[in-house]
Amino acid sequence: KLSEIIIPISGIDMTSEVLRLKKEDPDYVIMNAYIGNSSAILRTAKKFNFRKPFFVTQYGAVKTTVELAKDSAENFFGLNCFGLYNDKTPGMTSLRKAKQKFDPGSGYQDTNFTQGWFVGIVMSKGMKNAGKNLNGETLVKGVNKINNFNTKGICGIINFNSNDHKAIDYSRIFKTDIKNKVLIPITDWRKPNDI
Repeated sequence: KLSEIIIPISGIDMTSEVLRLKKEDPDYVIMNAYIGNSSAILRTAKKFNFRKPFFVTQYGAVKTTVELAKDSAENFFGLNCFGLYNDKTPGMTSLRKAKQKFDPGSGYQDTNFTQGWFVGIVMSKGMKNAGKNLNGETLVKGVNKINNFNTKGICGIINFNSNDHKAIDYSRIFKTDIKNKVLIPITDWRKPNDI
């Protein structure tokens, strides 16, 4: 049985939503949510002893959600198409080094930062592919030439072509490490039909 419950984007008290979830008694909960409402629903679920697995997509699948939810995040999983800031991959290591050089001292960044870095990679590669006569049309053609590009951990393999401008087809699933208050990957990069 599939049920849908709308959670408020800025919700702090998720009592009515969690009580509805308890009544529905699902095997698991999938949330398309952000940091604040993800952590709020996890804290409320623990308060009402609702211990089902929670899966959150992209913008809630970050370390800050775990930090805010604390031990309420024990059954928390995330699905994210970008590498996490502390990943020990060559791409994320380069990202951290550049950030330290140009913006030292500000510390951890969530996947919004990684997403911006990713856009920069795509635009840079597209401009190189466009050649010396760079304009809007040649840039689009240059981006369309990006094929089987390995970002080395920023995200999965990316492909463009003239009929498909959706860059990211791959994601990873993460699980909470309560002790260290982080998310750790439990899969490699996979397409949705492979997960």
